[in-house]
Amino acid sequence: MDYHDPVDPMLKQFLKSRAQDLVIPNTVENAVGNTLKRWRWAAAVVAFLFILSAVSILTVPTFAEIFRSLFANNNPDIGLMRAQEMGLVLNPHVNVKDKG
Repeated sequence: MDYHDPVDPMLKQFLKSRAQDLVIPNTVENAVGNTLKRWRWAAAVVAFLFILSAVSILTVPTFAEIFRSLFANNNPDIGLMRAQEMGLVLNPHVNVKDKG
């Protein structure tokens, strides 16, 4: 059971011959090439800045703590805990409540 139209091979041959006859001017090819180069550079710069910012946010302690505090409840201050372990900061255990 062949459902293809007999005109299809003739149409394909016609379109193929027309596509081979088509000539794109050099100015158009150069313009498209330059535009693609610009888009590639822009995409590379955006990807580099994204990776650089992600690495800096997650590795610099201050930024990392701020970022983690957005997603965690009762996030302890790691730097303060380390300073207490080294004896640089003393915890006086004073609790203050405002109106109950």
